[in-house]
Order: sequence, then structure tokens, then C-alpha cells
Amino acid sequence: MKLYPRLNLLKKIRNHYMSLDMNSKGIDLFFNEKIQNALSPADIAELVCLLDEDSDIAEEKLYMSDFYDDLFSLFMDIMPYGTAKARTGDPIHWIVERLK
Repeated sequence: MKLYPRLNLLKKIRNHYMSLDMNSKGIDLFFNEKIQNALSPADIAELVCLLDEDSDIAEEKLYMSDFYDDLFSLFMDIMPYGTAKARTGDPIHWIVERLK
């Protein structure tokens, strides 16, 4: 498996998102140290593509992804308690809205 095509894909996605200023909430998926430590570059690229879709579809795909548990663990400390326990809110919805 060649690494260079993946790096080129990551650069294209990063440049696309930087030009559109999609990270209005201040979370830059490519340069956030916590996200880089929690997810692999391939997972970050998949997450960026996933967030470009409709919210309902993004939530469903995020829940089915291999890295959902890693993202949940990453945001659990700042997520409201009731949302983290899925009593007063949906943790998947909260994560998607936080990242968009």
C-alpha cells in the first residue's frame, strides 16, 4: 500500500476545507493535536468526508465507523453529562455539531 496517494488526498481535503473556512467553531481537524493523537490520518480524512454530508447521514455513518469510540472518549470530558449518558441529548449529534 502506497502512502503518498493518501498524503496527497489529505492535502487536497485540507486545502479545500481551509479555502471554504468550514471550521467555524475553531476545531481544525488537521491541526488539532488531540484529534491527531486519537485518530489516524486515514480516519481524519474519512471524518472530514463524512462531515461534508447531511447531518442525519453523517451521524449514522459516524456511529458505524471504527473511530466513533475514540471520538466519544475525546469529547466525553467537555460533553454535557446528560448527553454523554444519552438521557437528555444524543452524543452522536453533539459530536457532529461540534465538529461541523
